[in-house]
Amino acid sequence: MTWSKADGKAAPASSTTIRVLTPHGVGAIAVIEISGADAGKVIKAVASDSPRLATLRSIHADGGVIDEVLIVPRGPDCFELHSHGGLLVVEKLVRWIAHTLGDDDMAHAVLDKWRHPEADLPQVETLWGLRMLAQAHRRGPADWARQQMQNLEGGGSASDVKQQAQWLLAASADLPRLLGGQVRIALVGPPNAGKSSLANFWLGHPMSVTSDIPGTTRDWVEQTVRIHAGELEMTARLTDTAGMRQTTDELEQLAIAGGLSTLCQTQVIVLVMDVTQISNPQHLRLEAWRWAREHGLENQLDRVPWIAAGNKCDLLPPMALSGEGADGLSVWISARHGMGITTLQEKVMQVLAVPEILRHPVIDSAQRARLERLVLSRHSDDLRMRLREIAVAI
Repeated sequence: MTWSKADGKAAPASSTTIRVLTPHGVGAIAVIEISGADAGKVIKAVASDSPRLATLRSIHADGGVIDEVLIVPRGPDCFELHSHGGLLVVEKLVRWIAHTLGDDDMAHAVLDKWRHPEADLPQVETLWGLRMLAQAHRRGPADWARQQMQNLEGGGSASDVKQQAQWLLAASADLPRLLGGQVRIALVGPPNAGKSSLANFWLGHPMSVTSDIPGTTRDWVEQTVRIHAGELEMTARLTDTAGMRQTTDELEQLAIAGGLSTLCQTQVIVLVMDVTQISNPQHLRLEAWRWAREHGLENQLDRVPWIAAGNKCDLLPPMALSGEGADGLSVWISARHGMGITTLQEKVMQVLAVPEILRHPVIDSAQRARLERLVLSRHSDDLRMRLREIAVAI
């Protein structure tokens, strides 16, 4: 964002961006990226032309030499300046670049972001997440932008490009939660349905006390669990809530209320039912919905995706177990023997749309800003310029 000196109000976003790619601190080398329509203007001020190969040049300002820099072209509208890594050198170079672009105030924002960097890429908790993150970022939105440019040349529409850009923005917003173990899964259901047994089996060690006595879980308990589905793996926060029933026990009432309060921060609800206690096991999801409505949970199930898990299926004959439902969000499990747990984890991945999201690249904050400008572009020429900007900013 640039600022008008005349009135202090925000001016239209510049088509050229400056980024210090190396971390803040003294180092041997510092790298400054200049990308966008006016990037060549900066390079011509140093090299008198746009070099196709790495070129060493001196940058002069205020009657002296700031530094000798290596100009590395990354594309027609993207260049890197490799300088000595002193703090003062970097600051002087950024201010000189901004001045050359005719926007001295841009330097303040660039340097402030360099000194106080945001977390551009999500944190990960598994080796799988690290591999996915590295692969996805290597592909990056630059490849996507180049493909969109080819599609436009082949007769594709600008509206399709904008629609895909919006999906990229939405998918990238979910990635930090998926990779960083921030997804929350809640186990809810009646007492003695087997929620705590399921939580214990999933975790691999006791998370909650289990008993045949209703109301044993007197509070909601949360632990980190792993979710596997084929080659996909992620971590999540699993909440085991108290069994919901009418009770006069004040402690149990507080436990039930506490469990309900966690549902507003949950991405997936697993509604665990004892299949030996429902009238029609073949309509598991319908029976689960009826129970939820009787206990005032229909609003939560309307807002949060949910899976019906029929527990204790090992106690029923195989012929009694069918009726998965049109959406496939029902599963038969045995928390005691571990039956169906893999299928349940696959359905959690399905609800979270993990396979679809992971088909798209990880987007750092700078590329996210470029995509947002692309979505807001009004003319085809502006859209093509934004695509070129994204394509060269690797």
